[in-house]
Amino acid sequence: GTPSPTVGTSPTASPTTTSPTAPSPTTSPTPRPSEPPVNLQMFSTGLTRTSFEALQDFTDLHYVVQEDPPIYSVVAEGGAAGSDVVSEGQGYGLLISGVTLASMELHDPNRSYVMNLFYGYFNAWKRMVELSSSDYGHCQDVKFCSGGSLSCLPGWKYPKELDSIIGTGSAPDGDADAITGMIFGVKAVANDAEKPDWFDEISQWADASSTQFMYHSTVASSTGENRIVKLGSCWGGWDSNGNNPSYHAPGSYRIMRDYQASFSARNYALPHFSDGLTMEQRWDKLISTSYKYLDAAQCDDIGIVPNWLTVSENSADGSLVPL
Repeated sequence: GTPSPTVGTSPTASPTTTSPTAPSPTTSPTPRPSEPPVNLQMFSTGLTRTSFEALQDFTDLHYVVQEDPPIYSVVAEGGAAGSDVVSEGQGYGLLISGVTLASMELHDPNRSYVMNLFYGYFNAWKRMVELSSSDYGHCQDVKFCSGGSLSCLPGWKYPKELDSIIGTGSAPDGDADAITGMIFGVKAVANDAEKPDWFDEISQWADASSTQFMYHSTVASSTGENRIVKLGSCWGGWDSNGNNPSYHAPGSYRIMRDYQASFSARNYALPHFSDGLTMEQRWDKLISTSYKYLDAAQCDDIGIVPNWLTVSENSADGSLVPL
């Protein structure tokens, strides 16, 4: 079962695929510490919280698909998500738990509890990928995870039981958060004398998922001067293909770049991009293009960006031009 946390806080400043047989889900909550009620404005700028406190509140959103090994899906509410699981929400689970784990001291009494949450959110992500990986992984014709048997980027929507897929095609905002969370999690335990059982697997997934993201969720411009994030593995990019400012995450791309540059246990061959660049150079192009895109999207008068913006490349100087 899930380890119980210690009371107190840590000292931290569209096709349908054939689904595998799922274990019988349960709605029993993960054990939580007994503590006074708190304001659940999880990300309020007026409420100072530790990452561990925020993670504890976040567990109210998760559904226990199974306990051993843990599989915790994150149930969204409202909008396009309805009351289902979307990759953006599941990505938050990996990101928040990974960051929290990285912020903890080795002997923190709640560390094993957070490790278990992190592993549970990862296993749910993996289940989503397994449900997405038929039909070339929905626009991912080359697969890099689990020895090349799985496309690393899941579809964007599932029922909370994770026994089928509702929305196919990946969404790069959730993917970037999930991969970043994986990297935080594995880096948090990399120097432990006794590493958790999941360390090797998630280390491989973090690297392979970064490659999958670069290969299927970004696209170079016609001149090769720029590389832009798409709207997902199946759509988006340059010109009329469409783009969205909220999908650009240059900070996460830096983390993926540096992780891949230092990763020495890769068990697959990197794909050919036919651009003569190293993977590190591609990440640098993606980072710089994201900043160019956000600069082009920003309103000169008040500084905000729109929900959507299509751009074209100026081939003369490599700048981006809103359409």
